[in-house]
Amino acid sequence: MIYTGKFGRMEVYRNTGGKTPEEIQAATGCTTILNGVLFNADGSLCLDNRIGGRQVSDEAGDYQGLAWSGSDTPVWTDSAGSQRYDNFITSCPVAADVKRGRTAIGFRGDVYTVLCVADGANAMTWYQAHDKIAELSDVSLVLDGGGSACCSCPGGKIDTSMARKRQNQTYLLIWEAAETKEVPTMTHGIDVSEHQGIIDWERVKAQIDFAMLRAGYGKGNADKQFARNLAECERLGIPVGVYWFSYALSPEMARAEANYCIAAIKGHKITYPVCWDYEYDSVSYSQKCGVAPTPALAQAMAKAFLDEIEAAGYFASNYSNGDYISSYFGDALHKRYALWLASWPATVVPTSQPRGCLMWQYTSKGQIDGISGNVDCNYCYHTFAALEAAPAETTPVEEPWYAAAQKWAVENKIADGTRPGDTATRAEVWAMLYQAENNKK
Repeated sequence: MIYTGKFGRMEVYRNTGGKTPEEIQAATGCTTILNGVLFNADGSLCLDNRIGGRQVSDEAGDYQGLAWSGSDTPVWTDSAGSQRYDNFITSCPVAADVKRGRTAIGFRGDVYTVLCVADGANAMTWYQAHDKIAELSDVSLVLDGGGSACCSCPGGKIDTSMARKRQNQTYLLIWEAAETKEVPTMTHGIDVSEHQGIIDWERVKAQIDFAMLRAGYGKGNADKQFARNLAECERLGIPVGVYWFSYALSPEMARAEANYCIAAIKGHKITYPVCWDYEYDSVSYSQKCGVAPTPALAQAMAKAFLDEIEAAGYFASNYSNGDYISSYFGDALHKRYALWLASWPATVVPTSQPRGCLMWQYTSKGQIDGISGNVDCNYCYHTFAALEAAPAETTPVEEPWYAAAQKWAVENKIADGTRPGDTATRAEVWAMLYQAENNKK
């Protein structure tokens, strides 16, 4: 059986409860279910696999397979490259020359393809299954199967009694996308820092809709190019947002970083978000300082920074990737604060808006005329109204209590009216009294 459908999202289901495919499909509402990754006779999973950000098997060696985060379309990568994804599934040829039940999954654009055959007349060798799914897809993986081969999808159902006896340890679940999908409003931009050197913003302007500028890092350290980058973007009318790279060790330090950032942008026009950037170097610094970066601490620091930014009247956002969302931040944080997601798939579908993020940094190897070397490129899925710097409040100035006397002294040429707060010497008092007496004559 070969079936193709419009891809929505895919998850790996860990079948620890020994449920049947029918029970799982009924409970999850998935469109398609098929047997998952390879497992041993004792039920342990084989090779190198990650599910929902957690490593579930890690045998020695470098494996290749499908990797993805959230609702992204899976990409082909190896064990090393898979580290930035939440999910990674692998396989290897099993009884490659033997015709047996086989299952395979492939992806091309927004279409997924399932190949599933049972033992018997339609059985395939591993090579036949590999070649067939590769012909129908751009990226694919033979999940093998043997007696475990099973699939239930809109195109039909293949089941084996052996699959039920072995109780597959994992299943792949696929939900199909609706036929009509609203295309989000998008703008395209870059994020830059002093690492991009001196940027020719005149040339860059025509290629972007916005720029995210690093304002600084740590305890009030200004990015060496921030002032120039901000001035050029303002001069050329390029909408900007900013981010602050964190070296905070506590919520108090994160709050202080927010105030450093606010001070750096005060009086300037900020259109896009003000973001907190806590990543690998942040964690490394924390560990060197003897502070364990736990999920509770990371979330408390994020909240401290972002709340301070919001209190100052800016749109706050947290920059993170799939690894750190799983390890530190969790999904709950990004239900409260907008997510700027770093995820660099081999195939970029601009409208996919992974994890429902506000902004998607989809590559670190962008090429923009006017910038030397690589640059991070982003899609933003929200239209921002300009956040103008609030005008300074003006308070009516009251005249000092001595104003009338000062005016009289000046008009009568007794004093010049300067230095009203200074203490008068005896000589100055004598001179003023003498001048007042002579003015009577």
